[in-house]
Order: sequence, then C-alpha cells, then structure tokens
Amino acid sequence: MSSKWLKYRKWEAPFKGCFLLLVIITSFLKPNYSFSQANYVLNPGFEDYSKCPYNYDQIKFANYWSPIDTVNHPTSYDTVGSPHCTPEYCNVCAGTNRQTGVPQNEFYSHSTRSGNGMVQMVMFSDGTAPYPLNLYLRDYLMGKLYKPLISGKSYCMSFYVALEQGSSYAINHIGAYLDDGMIDTNTMNYCGLPKTQYTPQVISNTVINDTLNWIKIEGSFIAKGMEQYITIGNFSDNANTTYVQSISKGATGNTWYLVDDVSVVESDAPAYAGRDTTIIAGDSVFIGRNEILPDVKWSLKSRDSSGGWVLIDTLQAGFWVKPAIGTNTYMVKQTLCGMVKYDTVTITVRRVGINELNSLPNNWHIYPNPAKNEIRVVNVGNTSNAALAIYDLSGRLLLQQPLKFDHGNAKVPLNLVPGVYIVHFSKDDEWEQIERLVIYR
Repeated sequence: MSSKWLKYRKWEAPFKGCFLLLVIITSFLKPNYSFSQANYVLNPGFEDYSKCPYNYDQIKFANYWSPIDTVNHPTSYDTVGSPHCTPEYCNVCAGTNRQTGVPQNEFYSHSTRSGNGMVQMVMFSDGTAPYPLNLYLRDYLMGKLYKPLISGKSYCMSFYVALEQGSSYAINHIGAYLDDGMIDTNTMNYCGLPKTQYTPQVISNTVINDTLNWIKIEGSFIAKGMEQYITIGNFSDNANTTYVQSISKGATGNTWYLVDDVSVVESDAPAYAGRDTTIIAGDSVFIGRNEILPDVKWSLKSRDSSGGWVLIDTLQAGFWVKPAIGTNTYMVKQTLCGMVKYDTVTITVRRVGINELNSLPNNWHIYPNPAKNEIRVVNVGNTSNAALAIYDLSGRLLLQQPLKFDHGNAKVPLNLVPGVYIVHFSKDDEWEQIERLVIYR
C-alpha cells in the first residue's frame, strides 16, 4: 500500500447539502488525546441546568453541582435549601430576577465569563450583619469530575472569580479542594462553618479586590488517585483570612464572589487546534476543543508580506470560523499552570461549487449505474495513485479505497442499501471528479 494512499485514508469529507460539492478534509490524524475531553470537570461553565433558578440557594439546578449538605438539600423537589452553605445559581435565563438574574442581581452587576451561567458564593462574614445575613458564614460549591484522577499524575486546576459590588470585604485564601466526596457533611446546621480541617490543593494567597474583571485562581498538584469531586470556597477561619475593605465599600458585613469556568486538566495536556481541513467558500468549520479551558489564545496568520500573527480570541478553547478563500492558518496558545504549548490548524477554502463541477473534464466513468453489488470504474488517462470514496447524501463516509486498474478498468465490490450516493474520485491526493451513484436491489 502506497504512502500516498495512507495519507488519503486520513481524509474526511463534509457534504454541504444534497446538491452541493463534497469537500475533502485533508487531515493528518493527531494523537488520540486530541479527541478526548481535556477538562475533567462536568458542566464547568454552569451552562447545563435542570431548571432555571428563581430564588436563592438553588445551585442544585446546575447539573453536577451542589452544596455540601446534599442530604438536607435534595434535588428531587424544589427547596431553597440550607442558607448556611449553599451557593446561588445565576443564569441569563432568570432575566431580571433580583436573586438569580444575569447580568443584574441585588448584589452585583456583572456578566458571566463565558456562556450564560455562573455561581454566587459567600466567602467571608464578619458576623456583624443583621439576621438572616449573619447566618451566611461560608458557602461551599461542590462539583463532580467525569472520572477519578490518576494517582501520581500532575494536574492543573483553575477557576475564575470576581468580587461582587455588594461585598464589604475583599479576601484571600479562596481555594479548591479535591477528594472522593467525603467533604459532604450531610449536616445542615454545620455545613457553613469554615472547613479548616481540609487543606485545598489550590489556593489564592492574594487578596482579590476586583469587581470588574474575572481573576484566575490556578495551581498544580499531584493526584492521590481517589479525587472525583471538587469543592470551591474559603477553607480558612476569620483569624487566618486576610480581608480588606472592598473597592465598592458594601455595607453587608459579608463577602460574595462570583465563580465561573472551572477546570481540572492534566498538566502535560497538549494544545489542540484541530485537523487541517479543506472547505468550499462560504462554509464554516469548527476548530479547537469544544469545551472550557483556562487560558487559550487564538491567532490568525497574516497573509501580507510580514507573515505575522493577529490575535483573534482570548476566551474560547474552540469555535466556528468562516475563513476567506485561500489558505488560513490558525494557532492556539495554551497555558496550563505556566506551561505553554502551541498547535496550528490550516483551513483551505476553495472557490468551487456545483457550477464549476459541471465544467470539469469527465475523465471518470461508472458502470453499471444504477448498480447492485459492484461497480466498475473506467479512466482512460493516468490511473496511478487513484482512489475512490463513497458518501451518502448527509456527507457520511461509507467506503474509501485505492483503485487498482487493469487495462483501464477497476472493479469495486459494494454492500450498500438501496439509495442515492456520491462517488468522489481522486488522483495523487487531489480530487478530480464527483459522480452520482444509484443502488437498487
């Protein structure tokens, strides 16, 4: 089998409608890691929910997230829950709701870092607030990982916070603790007390006094191998928490922070920009990872003589692009706990549509057509390094193989259900012709 054919087998072809062009995706396969989920946290941006929040303490509505009093805070029915340790789930879907709305709430005016959802948490209280605010000592936010961490492996953990304008203080020691879920106290009366018996793997020693920007808290750690839950909060008591008057000088006696975009990623995870792809003008393609990662920056290579890079996005790990005709090279820069990695993807956009196909030289022929169990391909020209691919009308690849010609003929056995298919011919890694094939029984 030729190296040319090995390269061809790594192509894919999206189909743009039943009567548009089949397009080659010339993509060299990347390591399997490229197709796996990099972020271990389930619902890391709080986008998925079972019900839109309408009151305080409804973190249970965000899928895979809860407080640490799950026995007293069941998810099977509506309840405000324990006021002593339960975060608020805030989402754009809540509209102007004063408890859970985004971007306006009675304690903040702030947009999410990404998407529509985020969390509001009490991180500190000086005890001077009137009832019932004096009950809010600490909130603890517990989420789940999609699988346990691997013992002895290094992970980079991060999340973003923003101080709410209604806060009296800004603090340090906001942290994240990973375990097997045993931190769940199952005791409503005590779950809001400072959890000084736990040492978070990741903690901020800096006082975060920013009500405008999202501030990243990040750190690396070596897993013990049983971690499948993550809990975010202030694990220090008041005596060991540094607190200063907030920039907004709120008068509640409490400190609230917003939380968004939580991630736990293997420290050595490679950057991934996507597969090199060829599309037709006007089409779109997704590049990168379809998930939340802590620190990614995307650049597009300039087509001018400088050949430099132009920054185009600093938030998303992946997104849809609609490039211009020609060759477009994108580069992603990924930073995980100080470790920087890069990857590039090239999107080639061709000015070819159905009208141009009608003018292509008709060098390839299929017979019989309609066919049953096999077809013969005829090409009177040069047939070296020739190949065939068959797709259904949705663009799904059903068959691809090299063509072995004998006196200008190549036999292709088929096992297809009755219907209409698209046959794509290529030679020397370049597409040449597209034909319609009808199968009957």
